[in-house]
Amino acid sequence: MTFPGKALRPFSGVFLAFLLGWAAVSPGSVRGYDYNGDGIADIGIYRPRIGLWAIRGVTRFFYGGPGDVVAPGDYTGNGTAGAGIFRPPAGLWASREGSRVYMGRTGDESVAGDYSGDGRVDPAFFRPQYGEWKIRGVTRFFFGAPGDVPVPADYNGDGRFDPAVFRRTNGLWAIRRVTRVYFGAPGDVPVPADYRGTGRAIPAVFRPSSGLWAVRGSTRVYFGHGSDSPLPADFSGDGKSEIAVFRPSSGLWAIRGLTRAYFGGGGDIPVAARKYWAAPPLPALGIEVRRRNFDSDHLSRAAAAGSKVTRFGFINWGIVEPSRGQAYRWDDYDRSLEEDARYGQTLLLIVGGVPEWAGERICGPIDPEALPDFTDFLYAAVRRYSRPPYRIKHWELFNEPDGTDPGDDYRGAIGCWGGHGDLYAEMLRRAYPAIKAADPEARVLLGALAYDNFIDEGGEFDRRFIDDVLDQGGGKYFDYFNFHYYYFHRDRWGSIRGKTEYFRSLLAGYGLAKPIVCSEVGIWGDAGLQEIQARYVPVVYSRGLAAGLESVVWFPLSTSVGQGFEGGLMLDDLTPKPAYLAYKTMAEQLNGYQYAGAVSRYEETGIEGYAFRPVRGGRTRQVLWTDIESTTSRYMDFAAGRITVVDKLGGSAVIDDGGPGDLDGRPDGRISVAIGPSPVYVEIW
Repeated sequence: MTFPGKALRPFSGVFLAFLLGWAAVSPGSVRGYDYNGDGIADIGIYRPRIGLWAIRGVTRFFYGGPGDVVAPGDYTGNGTAGAGIFRPPAGLWASREGSRVYMGRTGDESVAGDYSGDGRVDPAFFRPQYGEWKIRGVTRFFFGAPGDVPVPADYNGDGRFDPAVFRRTNGLWAIRRVTRVYFGAPGDVPVPADYRGTGRAIPAVFRPSSGLWAVRGSTRVYFGHGSDSPLPADFSGDGKSEIAVFRPSSGLWAIRGLTRAYFGGGGDIPVAARKYWAAPPLPALGIEVRRRNFDSDHLSRAAAAGSKVTRFGFINWGIVEPSRGQAYRWDDYDRSLEEDARYGQTLLLIVGGVPEWAGERICGPIDPEALPDFTDFLYAAVRRYSRPPYRIKHWELFNEPDGTDPGDDYRGAIGCWGGHGDLYAEMLRRAYPAIKAADPEARVLLGALAYDNFIDEGGEFDRRFIDDVLDQGGGKYFDYFNFHYYYFHRDRWGSIRGKTEYFRSLLAGYGLAKPIVCSEVGIWGDAGLQEIQARYVPVVYSRGLAAGLESVVWFPLSTSVGQGFEGGLMLDDLTPKPAYLAYKTMAEQLNGYQYAGAVSRYEETGIEGYAFRPVRGGRTRQVLWTDIESTTSRYMDFAAGRITVVDKLGGSAVIDDGGPGDLDGRPDGRISVAIGPSPVYVEIW
């Protein structure tokens, strides 16, 4: 198919740029990627499975591979875009023209662009957990909040990228040192571009649910649908960005008012324009809803409690492919996973279940000759469930793989790779590139380690498993380290903080620094212990966030009377326990806050406490308690004229200096209150 405008390439694109006065604008900054210097954006794809770059009518070459994040741009200042990649596990930035630098880590988002105005792309990253920006050789600063999408572009026409974020929850566009505006709604994809030919990017959104394009102050049109990748760029050489989409399912490029062409297909990443959407960071607060309860009644209760993460265990390979080479059967999972997406949860999806033909036991390991089949299954699963309506980005490979013999009752829910750390490392080495090839935004989690109740203590978990995995190089092939912590094992670790620090030190010994997740926490919850359970909810989350965990997930939402340790926040019939209300209160108090530091140490004062500051500005909150199993209280003074105290179940009291509730009874600039085993949240006015 002839591509309109290409016949004018020797003249129109560059000369028109000069006439319009934007020749100094960095290529790709607001009008897409031009791979041959004619001033027109080129249709192109990157095929991550083999590292292929194919630019329509221009060139084909190989650079990069599975797991690499594409970062094209003009790295030499010659006016043409070239291939660039960011390799998160190593922090490597590399361009095909020869530059190589090390900066960043797993979880960072590429925001490479020309921030200095010299016509060359600067390697840069955005760290979504903290809103941190680092631009090599230029600056480092904090701008934005967890969950924001980085949308850097040239918004004021000075030839330099402006750091900017789009806030998914409320449509805020915050452009550093330029402006703050609200445009868009939850679920929208930001698509800033130069739609008017002024050399300036304009805030704009694409709404996958309806195909709406809304350009601020300019236009609203419908073009494309939910599975399309929106890619506005100047495909005509007229100095303005056209509305355009790439449809991965068919390889269709549809450019509004210009042309339709087929180039590339499923699994390919379009590289014609900047891509401003990314996998969200794993939220801090979660609740696991067990498979048998994965329905609207239970999922809605988890969301109502303030959970932002749900863990699903698990997609069983043996059910999807019971016979080797058989067509995959997804029916058992499609409905459940779509149901979860309706409640706005980030889903952490466990993969497990070894078919009889692929291994001796359902819980693993996988026979080496069956690993290619497993990677094919993973590729298909990620391709299917990374897209709307599921949008799953976080994949965990086997639950508690350090297990050895969990018994038939668990039917593969607990792994038994213990004693086979080398085989698990090899599985990771094969699985990681398959997952990334299917969805480069996917995040791979190490199967959560139990790492307690060891074999040498009469238990079933292999103490050496994780060392064996890392000794065999497995640390290169997961994005998040993952473990479980239960109150029963506090004598070994002291608290969740102790176990976190142990693993952080273990990783450092192998030269690794990974984000860490605790995907199961819990405590007894039977009738006689429900008060202790409710107290423990804010305690374990405060400690986990203070330890720097990316996410902490309660296990589970619900249990039945007489079932195991009865650790659910509610009963299976949806009767809430006090712990459910304690979780809801904790989420209301800490969602949107980040750890700010310890305010009291138990070993020194008899009170343990941590401060959390709001991401968007406001008063700091402290979480305080003594020993949750004791009856002991301690007095604590606050230098304030007024404080608000919220108990673990949401009861609130305002205490003024010298007024009722101030235990010293004097208006002396200090408020004295009793802190006991039941945690409280204190906000100082």
